[in-house]
Amino acid sequence: MWTSLESVFTGGDIAKQMPAEAKKFQQIDKDWLKIMHKSAETLKVVDCCQNELLRQMLPVLLAGLETCQKSLESYLEGKRQKFPRFFFTSDPVLLKILSQGGSDPDTIQDDFEKLFDAISRVTFDKLDRRKIKEIKSVAGTSEEKVVLQAPVMAQGNIEEWLQNLEVEMKRSVRRDCRVAAQECGHVCAGVSVQAFADKYIAQVALLGIQLIWTADFQNALSFASREKDKSVMNATNRKFLALLQELETAGDDGELTAICLQGDLSKLKRVKYETLVTIHVHQKDLFQEVPGFQSNAVRFVGGNDPISCRNRHHMHEKEPQMNERDQGLPALASYTK
Repeated sequence: MWTSLESVFTGGDIAKQMPAEAKKFQQIDKDWLKIMHKSAETLKVVDCCQNELLRQMLPVLLAGLETCQKSLESYLEGKRQKFPRFFFTSDPVLLKILSQGGSDPDTIQDDFEKLFDAISRVTFDKLDRRKIKEIKSVAGTSEEKVVLQAPVMAQGNIEEWLQNLEVEMKRSVRRDCRVAAQECGHVCAGVSVQAFADKYIAQVALLGIQLIWTADFQNALSFASREKDKSVMNATNRKFLALLQELETAGDDGELTAICLQGDLSKLKRVKYETLVTIHVHQKDLFQEVPGFQSNAVRFVGGNDPISCRNRHHMHEKEPQMNERDQGLPALASYTK
């Protein structure tokens, strides 16, 4: 117990925030060192253990250490209540973060991934080493970056600036989502999927693919219902297939399947494009199921979204089955988790 508390109360930010406990531990530490010095002077073990000073002081020191331990546990619990992501970490890791992160935020770079699902490291300003400008997800030699909408100052209580980082992280990803939603029309107008996906992190690129699919799906259903012309469904299906099929001119301008066949993709990019392919195959199959529900399937959708059409279909099934592709969808790292 003494060895675990010694590094906490003899220096660092925790000792400054718990001055009473730190002072008490310092006295315990002095008494403990005095006992160890006397023990070192006594060469015989039996004589050392029969020392009256040892018998009197050890129970007192143990009670004092237990009091310090309880105070420390209460302190850590209070920090976890203020910043719930601390619950993801063990006590030793949290002690390291609290004791080092306040005075030197750069020392906890390796601990960000324990607190956030997809933040491996952060980038500090070159002139101000307490100003966080970017968040990064790192896999091997490849990385994804998100530039924060407003820099976060890593100063004051660590749980407070980590909360500010969490808020700014979400704001920044929402900003990228809004911009990507506006640029989805460029993909429909001829911009390659690769150029669109490379511009954004995986989460936002996936959202863009789903927005494109949803918009085209809804437009096809609305047009077919309004104009009584179901040929638009086949045209939209061909458009979805074009995103997956390898074109004759595939290369830098190739679509999703062609991009995945490139051998120079980094680990993060390969996971990104494989996920986009998997999700879009699922979307394509869902679109192809709509005309097969019944002959008037398009007519009962009306102004509702395409998903509700499928839900109405499954309401009449006793046990809707999930296909193998649904069960094997790869997990996508989320910056908002």
